[in-house]
Amino acid sequence: MPAKTNPKSQTVETHVTENYLAKNGLIADYKKAKEPQYLSESIGLYMNYLVLNHDSKTFHSLYLATKKELAFKKNFIKWKWGEEVTTNAFIDDMRLYSALRMASKQFHFPDYDKFASQIASNWKKYGVTDGIPVDFFDFKTKEKAKTLHLSYYNSSAMREIGFSEAAYEPLKKVQATPFFDEIFQDGTYQTTGNEVNMIDQMLIAIEYKRVTHKKEPHFDAFLQREWAKNNRVHARYNRDTKTATNNVESTAVYALLAEYYEETGQKENYQKATNKLQMMDTSNALTTHFFDYMHKELVLIKKGS
Repeated sequence: MPAKTNPKSQTVETHVTENYLAKNGLIADYKKAKEPQYLSESIGLYMNYLVLNHDSKTFHSLYLATKKELAFKKNFIKWKWGEEVTTNAFIDDMRLYSALRMASKQFHFPDYDKFASQIASNWKKYGVTDGIPVDFFDFKTKEKAKTLHLSYYNSSAMREIGFSEAAYEPLKKVQATPFFDEIFQDGTYQTTGNEVNMIDQMLIAIEYKRVTHKKEPHFDAFLQREWAKNNRVHARYNRDTKTATNNVESTAVYALLAEYYEETGQKENYQKATNKLQMMDTSNALTTHFFDYMHKELVLIKKGS
């Protein structure tokens, strides 16, 4: 068993157990959803939180549930729970890999590290084309995606795993005008369409900075203009007009903005983003997606530590 620890707080764990935790030990997207989805994305986000909160007991329960309910032949991870699911997702597996590696060190439990290594070796074996990772692969057929969504990068996990330098080229060479193209395929870039999802944009911007060691100037200037003009950043924009497609603001967008501003050393903007984040009400699990809830809590626990 992993080492016993004293969590900093149990508020989040209590909220998750009461609202999102399913009988199978996985995490539902919403409370009382008619057709709940149990995503590996949710597991990875929560595992990362539990490591930061020094909660080895809850982490281990989640690990066991993941192995039992989401693992195919022990070490391929389904992107969501379901008998018919035979594919994974690069972004989710990299997040899981990072959490398992940190937990192995922090909770003194080598099995986590072994599991992480198996996930990593499968990706290097089946999920790469010309050195570049792809979105997903099928465990049964070993067929793989032709695309890579740039928002799927996790450069710190990829460096640990030992991906070649070629793996980072699509991200290094992408341009923003002011929005990033989201997809790389066959040596060219494509967009996801005329509506821009700012969650994807922020994920790309964060990793772009980590890989190139500089912020993308056009995208950063766009964010600055939005703060100056509207004192907010919306969830979705029109790619051509650069204006918001509706008035919706997103908890996850503000959480990722906080991470971006921390990464780029913009203290004043970091404070703006976290102020907005703290104003976002994530208490109602009937209407708050776990992705939004956990992104907020991850920023807050890092801020407090």
